[in-house]
Amino acid sequence: MFEGSRPKMSQPEDIEPGEAAVPGNPGEDRSDASVPAPSTTDEVLGPRRTYSPMIAAGLSFLWPGLGQLYTRRFVAAALFGVPTVLAFAWLVLQAFNGLDWFSLSLLDQSFAMTLMIVAIFMGVWRLVAMVHAYVTAGPWRRPRMLNSGLLATLLVIVVAVHAEAAYYAWSFYSFDVDVASNVIVDNGAGPTPSQTPTPSPTPAQWQPGGSFAAPTATPEPTAEPSHRTTIALFGLSWLPGRTSANDDALMLVSLDTQTNRVDMISFPRDTAYFDYYWGGRAGVNTKLNNFRALVSRGQIHAPDPSLTALANEMGYLAGIHVDYYAVLDMLGFTNLVDAAGGICFTVPKSVVDPSYHLSIGAGYQCINGTTALKYARARHTSNDYVRAGRQQQLLTALAKKIASPSGIGRLPKLLSLASKIIQTNFPLNTAKDYVTLIRQIGSGDITNCVLGPPYDYHPATNLTKGAWTSRLMIPLVAGLSVQLFGSDSTYYGMEGVVPAPCASDY
Repeated sequence: MFEGSRPKMSQPEDIEPGEAAVPGNPGEDRSDASVPAPSTTDEVLGPRRTYSPMIAAGLSFLWPGLGQLYTRRFVAAALFGVPTVLAFAWLVLQAFNGLDWFSLSLLDQSFAMTLMIVAIFMGVWRLVAMVHAYVTAGPWRRPRMLNSGLLATLLVIVVAVHAEAAYYAWSFYSFDVDVASNVIVDNGAGPTPSQTPTPSPTPAQWQPGGSFAAPTATPEPTAEPSHRTTIALFGLSWLPGRTSANDDALMLVSLDTQTNRVDMISFPRDTAYFDYYWGGRAGVNTKLNNFRALVSRGQIHAPDPSLTALANEMGYLAGIHVDYYAVLDMLGFTNLVDAAGGICFTVPKSVVDPSYHLSIGAGYQCINGTTALKYARARHTSNDYVRAGRQQQLLTALAKKIASPSGIGRLPKLLSLASKIIQTNFPLNTAKDYVTLIRQIGSGDITNCVLGPPYDYHPATNLTKGAWTSRLMIPLVAGLSVQLFGSDSTYYGMEGVVPAPCASDY
């Protein structure tokens, strides 16, 4: 009757052993070929497992190869996953020294191009991995509208992220190329600047009464490499297509990577009657702020193109070798400050200049680009010395803002603007070497000095053909130079030079 709980079913007599029983009337022929026989694979492995295409695509969205691993396609998982691991490891290795180091490394054209290629390749690789994981997750069926929308969204996200990364790298590469090719022509005349300034000779010895002896020959360089880099910075109110006879700002910025200090020296624009670094002397009313234009027009016969000559002249007078120069368009400075999100700093004294419609109170202030330019140029209620000090303050504030996390996020736009307003022969691929200095720099690590009184004086106008000029007191400048630059100063070791800190307060 029953075995256990199930009735025992009898098998038709016409079923041969080993044949499958087919429902129907007993004795009816059921050998129709339309009835599939079980596959060998199903007999051995059981029913084939299916996977969710969206889960597979989502996993490969997170990391190429994970979707293939989910669907047990191990060879494909390795094919998609290993290149991603290698690329990610390379990025981690490059960024190991910090985001600021990584960003400055992008100023190296080869590094920027490499990163851009990696970003594009990995974007394409992720797209391929996602699509492959989706279509191979199981038997192909027309995807649901919801799945299609989700997959399209993920694909768009991948394209956007990798396009942004590639654009970030391209902005650095483009900046380097644009700055290198941005040649300024001085009023349409004169040679283009050389890539490396001619070394300045040793400053002239001074004689009683303020006269100077002839400059000595350039000393042989020491075997020990210098840890100091000095850049001559010119603030001009023109770039190609514009003309201007004068330079708005004349500044030396010296970076010491050993002590992580920055020394900034500004020259009064009306400095005149100075010795040339190649020998000879400027006229009584030949001012430093039109020195470049006079060289460009051939009225001063310098051995170097105008920008290089001006950089050398400033270094010669300050007693420090100038390695590079940088030219900043002061009008474009406005847009650069705005692109950085404004700058904040402490105003030591209130500044009111009706001619510029400017009124800034003392204390901590945050200002936009238009106000920053007015602050840099205002002088009707003060003087050029105070203005030069404000220019140093603005540049320091802008440099700190760009180096901040918010500034780094704005770098592509900042670089695009900077490439239009800056020309320099500074090797941008070495910028990462100054990361430690930038990180450790504080307000106490920056020396700002303006060569106004007591470093200069104004001679009577009857001695300058009626021109308002100033003349440097070289013995005092020499003492400041040795104080700031030590043995790097060309005044170092000269008889009578007494090191002294900056005595100006502007």
